[in-house]
Amino acid sequence: MLIIGNIKKGIGIGNYSNFFPNFRTFEYILLKGTSIIENDPHNLILNLFCTFGVVVGFILLFALIYFFVEYFKKTRDLSVLLIYGLHSLVGINSMFINSIFGVVTANKLKSSE
Repeated sequence: MLIIGNIKKGIGIGNYSNFFPNFRTFEYILLKGTSIIENDPHNLILNLFCTFGVVVGFILLFALIYFFVEYFKKTRDLSVLLIYGLHSLVGINSMFINSIFGVVTANKLKSSE
């Protein structure tokens, strides 16, 4: 409910850990305790909407989709996009670094065949 509570402007870059404690559920506290603080939602799409709000979140989401579509049109290779797209739903922190190295590595492997 963090997104709904800050739907217009979002919470701002780097503020997830400041807002997270106010939105923890009772079950989460029982499971992990009160001392656990999350730094980000560990999901690219949720991170966009939490950080920037709904309007900018949708703009960035559509930009990301546009990038994926354009990449696919040029390469006709869905495997790289699928792997790193799915990975971004699990771990935002390393997505960009892994994506850069992954795309470069995949292109090198393809060119060496």
